[in-house]
Amino acid sequence: MAFCMLQAVNASDFTLNIFGNANMDDTIDENDVAYVDGVIKGTNAATNLSDANYDGKIDSQDIDQIKSIISGTEKELTFVNVLGKNSTVHLPIGKIVAVHSSTVEALRILNKYNDIVGIDEWTYSNYPTLRSSIDAQSVGAYADLDVETILKLKPDVVICSRSHDPSIEKKLADTGIDVVRLSFSTPDPNLSALRILSYIINKKDEASDYVNWHDDILERLLEKTSALSEDEKPKALWIRFAGDSGKVTTCGSITPQSKNLVLAGGRNIAANLKGEYPELDKEWALEQNPDVILGFSFSGGYDTENPDVLKECYENIVNMSGFDKLSAVKNGKIFVVYSALGDPCDKAYIAKCLHPDLFTDMDPAAIQQEYVSKFLHLDFDVKTQGAFVYPQI
Repeated sequence: MAFCMLQAVNASDFTLNIFGNANMDDTIDENDVAYVDGVIKGTNAATNLSDANYDGKIDSQDIDQIKSIISGTEKELTFVNVLGKNSTVHLPIGKIVAVHSSTVEALRILNKYNDIVGIDEWTYSNYPTLRSSIDAQSVGAYADLDVETILKLKPDVVICSRSHDPSIEKKLADTGIDVVRLSFSTPDPNLSALRILSYIINKKDEASDYVNWHDDILERLLEKTSALSEDEKPKALWIRFAGDSGKVTTCGSITPQSKNLVLAGGRNIAANLKGEYPELDKEWALEQNPDVILGFSFSGGYDTENPDVLKECYENIVNMSGFDKLSAVKNGKIFVVYSALGDPCDKAYIAKCLHPDLFTDMDPAAIQQEYVSKFLHLDFDVKTQGAFVYPQI
């Protein structure tokens, strides 16, 4: 499972892209009512989101719409979707078709998962833990959704992302089923998308609970890592095994893995390499002599049937030709982490790997357990089930 968004330190670093957020901050409240009143009176300049009811003019009806949004009684909501297009959804939302594991995860965080009636086949087949206690059917491949099944399920909305079935809007035209395109997956945890969704499904309090928890953990991390000098930050190397191709890659500066590494108080020695995930040159790695090696494993996670899968990845790294000479290997500073831990759990694990003495009071597994139990509403013990990090820290 992966829930990944803005690399912002806290949630207030984005604009809530919903029409009605007239003052362009991260929420819709009485300040927006006052702002639109100022636009009408000519004392405030109109913003892109001032036209709350999206009718092409700014008047008292926009104030009425903002008040309805605040109270959760609006009948329609217009927002900017992941494609950068203005999109209107009809409310309230009951039954939902969720496309992609990250969408299901977002709906679990917002405690709306019991209204999911359809899930794409890939998520349905590969994430049984994530869809546990959800009474849903498969609606086919996310690139070409099964419209006939969707129509039988009679959802109010299909929630999908940028690349999922580009023709689904046309297929569902005039059916009364809206399409909401928001991205909850990588490259970074998308708190802005979660906030937009919380307004659409009327779960604003649940979003605030998660965002506050998320930001508190990041602030605890940054309080310590931001004070480190460059010399105190270990040189680290990500190693990625690219599935069946056998290719071994690392992570460039623009990747989420690199950003997480920097936030956790490390220096990515591959930051200046070209490309997002450049192929790893083992001779170059030996010359760089990293202090810490982080293995990035697509295997493992909540549904693995092989608890030793991360150990196997670890051994593949240790046994690379010449790696026995590296400081990271000699000092036992190799760690393998599952690719989709969820945010901010991944950052906590990485920080602990890099700076165990700095974070003696931080238990990443406890953070992950809180995430799983409180926000994903799952009966799952992260210390005895699944595979998330090796060796245990």
